[in-house]
Amino acid sequence: MLRIAICDDEQICLEHERQIVIDYLRECKEECRAELFIKGKTFVLEDDGGTKKLEDALRNCKRHTGSGCSFELLRLYIKDGKSVNIAIATDGCAIWHSDGIYYEYDKKEVESLFGLFGVDLSKVYAG
Repeated sequence: MLRIAICDDEQICLEHERQIVIDYLRECKEECRAELFIKGKTFVLEDDGGTKKLEDALRNCKRHTGSGCSFELLRLYIKDGKSVNIAIATDGCAIWHSDGIYYEYDKKEVESLFGLFGVDLSKVYAG
């Protein structure tokens, strides 16, 4: 599993870290998948078109100062067996983070992003 490097220059580090995640998604031409773990369940995305949509949602983000949101694990795989883990908010927040650096993506993308995995967050956290 790839660990994201610590950088001296914060802006370079932010761009480098975000780019690692995007590069993983971009390399997913075939035999690629993402696994989302929520409340002890695993949801899998293996559709190349779906990974492209996931890439678009996560790439179009900006730095966020932190979050009180609830996070779960999103593991991204590429065909050579490498993987990268990020934490993604699963309570409706449009936030993801890696190694303590938070990013905000478009709030309008939350429902469709989780829909790629067949997840309806309102049902996952209902009663």
